[in-house]
Amino acid sequence: MSYQLSDLAERFGLTRKGLDKEITGVGALESAGPNELSFLADHRQLDKALASQAAALVVTPEFAPEVENALLSPEPYLSFVRIMHLFAAGPQTGQGVHDFAFVSPAARLDPSVTCHPFSYVGADAEIGKDTVLFPGCYVGDNCRIGERCILYPNVVLMDGTALGNDVVIHPGAVLGADGFGYIPSPEGILKVPQVGHVEVGHHVEIGALAAIDRATLDTTRIGHQTKIDNLVQIAHNVSLGNACLIVAQTGISGSCTVGDQVIMGGQVGLGDHVNVGDKAMLGAKAGFHKDVPPGARQSGYPAMDHKTFRRASVLTAKLPELSRRIKQLEQQVAELAAQLAPGEDNG
Repeated sequence: MSYQLSDLAERFGLTRKGLDKEITGVGALESAGPNELSFLADHRQLDKALASQAAALVVTPEFAPEVENALLSPEPYLSFVRIMHLFAAGPQTGQGVHDFAFVSPAARLDPSVTCHPFSYVGADAEIGKDTVLFPGCYVGDNCRIGERCILYPNVVLMDGTALGNDVVIHPGAVLGADGFGYIPSPEGILKVPQVGHVEVGHHVEIGALAAIDRATLDTTRIGHQTKIDNLVQIAHNVSLGNACLIVAQTGISGSCTVGDQVIMGGQVGLGDHVNVGDKAMLGAKAGFHKDVPPGARQSGYPAMDHKTFRRASVLTAKLPELSRRIKQLEQQVAELAAQLAPGEDNG
């Protein structure tokens, strides 16, 4: 697949400079070939851009005089990412159900669905058009999967899990396993049955080995356009809003409510029943046991305002020196106090 530079300019509303090159792919500045497109968004990469073999670069207008062939954009990286989608081939669809796949006679699959070898689809499951199940996928009874979804190898959807359209789930993720619910009893630790389900909105992407537990009674919900990184744990009864970004190894405890457009850095931890407001930003490794207001920027453990956390972090490195100085001051104060003690001749 190839495009003329002029076609890309017209399609994405960009200004073309230089020759109308044929573009057959995209690449980094250092590795792009003579028929590939790259981008420059930072003056620190200018030397690499000038040495690049790329056919053309996506750049801001300020860099236009520096490059021979270019697409001009106020946001080069964003424009480059949009162009990348033209060259990012997805899995083939419409290959049907492989002989080594199992599909329950009671399941309902669009004819365009692809089920690769050793995928499993349970009774009363519904799968929409152009969805692809890679080898080893398990789709339990009564699951609902929308259109154009991709389930990569060994994805597990336990019974009753529902996916919207255009959902991508990466290898090894598990949706709908039992939540961690137990209660002490005279007989020992008693399991709380988890009889709810997981519901995922449209255009959601879930990373490898992520786990999203079914609700105890109702729904664990993931909002539209939310992106979840690898190794994230989302516990039972959580409600995660639209367009959130949840980075790797984050753990969200049971019954938390997270608003829209929230960003959580890596290894963030939320205690149970914490509410996080819209557009909050939670710094990496921060721990939260109290609600976070909308728009807040908090970091640290226990979590605090991000600016306060940064000042505290700077001071932490200075504690040994501050401790030494305090001891010196204490010694000086003690010496002065001794000199001024009653009954002594001070001169």
